[in-house]
Amino acid sequence: TPTPPPDPSEPSPVEAEVRAVEARIARELSRFADVPATIDCDQTPPAYIRRHLAEHAVAGDALDQRALPEAFLPYIDPMRLRSAASRRSGRHPARPLPLLPVIRQVSHLWSWQRPERNAAAISLHAALNQQPLHAPIGSPWHVRWARPRTSVQEILPRAGGVAVATAVLPDGRVVAVTGDLGTVRVWDLVAGTALDVSLIGHRGAVKAVATAVLPDGRVVAVTGGQDGTVRVWDLVAGTAMGSPLTGHRGPVEAVATAVLPNGRMVAISGGGFEDGTVRVWDLSAGTAAGLPLTAHEGGVKAVASAVLPDGRVVAVTGGRDEAVLVWDLAAGIAVGDPLTRHSGGVEAVATAVLPDDRVVAIVVERFSNGSVQVWDLAAGTGRRLHPGQREGSVDTVASAVLPDGRVVAVTGGGDGTVLVWDLVTGTTLDRPRTAHNYPVRAVAPAVLPDGRLVAVTLGAGLRVWDITPGMGGGLGLPTEEGGVWSVASAILPDGRAVAVSGSGDGTVRAWDAATGTAMWDVPAVLSRRAPLTGHVGAVTAIASAVMPDGRRVVITGGGLDGRVRVWDAAAGTPLGELLIGHGVRAVATAVMPDGRLVAIIGSADGPARVWDLAAQRPVGAAWTRRGKGVRAVATAMLPDRRVVAVTAGYDGRIRLWDVAAGEHLGVLWPGNKYVVKAVATAVLPDGRVVAVVGSGDGKVRVWDVAAATAVGVPLTAHRYGVDAVATAVLPDRRVVAVTAGSQTVRLWDLAAGTALQLSGYSLECRGEYG
Repeated sequence: TPTPPPDPSEPSPVEAEVRAVEARIARELSRFADVPATIDCDQTPPAYIRRHLAEHAVAGDALDQRALPEAFLPYIDPMRLRSAASRRSGRHPARPLPLLPVIRQVSHLWSWQRPERNAAAISLHAALNQQPLHAPIGSPWHVRWARPRTSVQEILPRAGGVAVATAVLPDGRVVAVTGDLGTVRVWDLVAGTALDVSLIGHRGAVKAVATAVLPDGRVVAVTGGQDGTVRVWDLVAGTAMGSPLTGHRGPVEAVATAVLPNGRMVAISGGGFEDGTVRVWDLSAGTAAGLPLTAHEGGVKAVASAVLPDGRVVAVTGGRDEAVLVWDLAAGIAVGDPLTRHSGGVEAVATAVLPDDRVVAIVVERFSNGSVQVWDLAAGTGRRLHPGQREGSVDTVASAVLPDGRVVAVTGGGDGTVLVWDLVTGTTLDRPRTAHNYPVRAVAPAVLPDGRLVAVTLGAGLRVWDITPGMGGGLGLPTEEGGVWSVASAILPDGRAVAVSGSGDGTVRAWDAATGTAMWDVPAVLSRRAPLTGHVGAVTAIASAVMPDGRRVVITGGGLDGRVRVWDAAAGTPLGELLIGHGVRAVATAVMPDGRLVAIIGSADGPARVWDLAAQRPVGAAWTRRGKGVRAVATAMLPDRRVVAVTAGYDGRIRLWDVAAGEHLGVLWPGNKYVVKAVATAVLPDGRVVAVVGSGDGKVRVWDVAAATAVGVPLTAHRYGVDAVATAVLPDRRVVAVTAGSQTVRLWDLAAGTALQLSGYSLECRGEYG
């Protein structure tokens, strides 16, 4: 009987023995990983354990919570863990470490010297991933729940430029290649680090990047530069191949690669405004392959390649002349008629093969209004895909095939979002994903060693995220598109605490503060025809209150439509609308001595006004003072029962007002050159009413409202300004202020004038937060 061939999925005897030894090593070393939940510098595990325990655990197929308990994770070397886990995932999948995706997402925030910072990052991202920790892991605070504004993703910081491509190196590493000012860099997408390779040669910006595998197996990058040259780089050796390829008169705006029917690997480059030609280069020979193709008036902006059903290898080029041309690369001639009517010119092109074998080009035009065009290259017919109600520019595109076989296009927009389109149905998959705070300049797909299909986007840094529907951080939960601009809390009649958020797209949403579940939301509207269904533009101000009849209400203000709306906090139904006529920037509420509930509304370009919320009419005259509008407002009741408002103007002044009389009581602080973005009030244990002011200079100032004097010295809070302030009373009766800014949150004892131990956590912010 013939001996059956060995099962390739099973380890050989030698591999099994090595694995068993590594597992024993990991078990022994893991005894040193049993650290207390509270981080103590005197109890930090040995450096070898921190660096190498994960590697031994992966090698022994023992990467689980027994080897790496949650409390130990803030101490590890995340890059070694990521690299080791990926190398083993293909042949011998390790037992699951549930928080491995979280470690990938926070690696860019990691600090070897500050495990408490790492613990805070893990805590927050575990909550964003709906993976609650079993216990606090060293952070002095923990996250009860969190909802992502952006898609959960991995971030590779310090990557610049306008172009990105991906490749697989001979050793299996998946890399991204980016071009910056004169330098081409290579990034390991699994380890999340830049390779020790800097390919320097271009004079000026690197405008375009593509990758290819040569017939001899070398993996290369092809780059086009501002200097008019095309250069070829060996990504493993980290060296240039041959001399620069010259011929373009001006910048090279786009490059692509293709394999001709005779097996030659070629690069296709497009010249910019001064040139307008398409050139084909033999990458092995380092010479031009044929004559230049006179392509586009005004320059070539985009290039892609494809193989038609009849076997012809073609280049698809787009130009500023609003045309897309198809070129037979072997014959050096145009194929068919130009594909025209691309408004403002062509920004980007990608190609794909649909399940029915049709070859299509996906075209992004300059004035796209959020749409893309898909052209059947054989038939010469096109159709436009629209993203529903979403508008905005599309700047870049790539194509990919999902694990289920669907062919998709991935587009990056000027608003920092990324959309995935099903090219057969013409619909978008999932909601738009906020990838960057700035325009997405380039996108490229890649398949990682663990089988994940990811998109690599270049905007403010390099980001990597799973583009499989439902896997990009969506989690089936509502998120805040455009960022959270305002937030308030309220207590419902049944005792539940809710948080109400206002987003940049005009949506108002209520969350159960205990569980984080969405209770209701009022969607944004795209026109003024339905003013009671939401705000036009960002919701820039929110406050909550209890009406005289006991109803809990939420008051929201829109920055563009000049309207203030009142909502039932429990049901999310509209109760009324106040027309202010100016961009609303601040809202606060107060109960007058006669029981009336009023709202003080501040406008960015106008005066503050007082409104009776039950009667829905203004009270008295507008509060006018020379200034530049109201940025923030808070209210308080003084010991003599006067209700006062503290307003912060865009001129930096802090003013005090008698709400009932509508009188200006004076200036608490004349300000400085910085805008005051946040104001809150509190009552100290000794009965003093204070105003807490957060300024653009990064300092927090406390003022005795009745005496109109400063309390203590300014507190240095945030490096780049204070964006938000809130006050609270702790169970031990200490009165505290919570401040946010410069990507940190800090806690202050207002009576003592000192900071409390609440570690700041770096989290990328977008826009201004009220």
